[in-house]
Amino acid sequence: MQINAQRGMAPGVAIVLALVIIIGGGLAIKKYTTGVKSSDAFKSKGAAMLDETDVGNEAAAVVYGATGFSPEIITVRVGDIVTWTKEGGPDMWVGTDEHPTHAEYDGTTLKEHCATKPSASFDQCGIGNIYSFTFTKPGTFSYHNHRKALDSGTIIVTP
Repeated sequence: MQINAQRGMAPGVAIVLALVIIIGGGLAIKKYTTGVKSSDAFKSKGAAMLDETDVGNEAAAVVYGATGFSPEIITVRVGDIVTWTKEGGPDMWVGTDEHPTHAEYDGTTLKEHCATKPSASFDQCGIGNIYSFTFTKPGTFSYHNHRKALDSGTIIVTP
């Protein structure tokens, strides 16, 4: 690239401008990829590789589609909100394990905690396209789609 100083732009200004563009683009890319990492863990139900996202003190998003939940493993902190969004695939009803009772998170069964909506339990309590839940205690919580129980994931909640 040849810069003509007689046209009003000094070569030093052009170099600084190019560096700002390069560094700014690199920071933007880093912002959208930080925290996403590959995991060597495998599902116990098959040999599919798990994706893991370390979210920290912010909201996390899980997409549900024809191939199940993505990412399948998410790490959040107590107080963080996870939102599941249906983008194709079968009906979505997010519920904590074990299927069909959904009692893992707080010890109450689906019949108990879904009788009064909204529920403080980790259970969507019905079919829907979007579900959000705020995790209030640390632990590792497996979940599944109540309408297609082999589609599952895990939320790791740290203090």
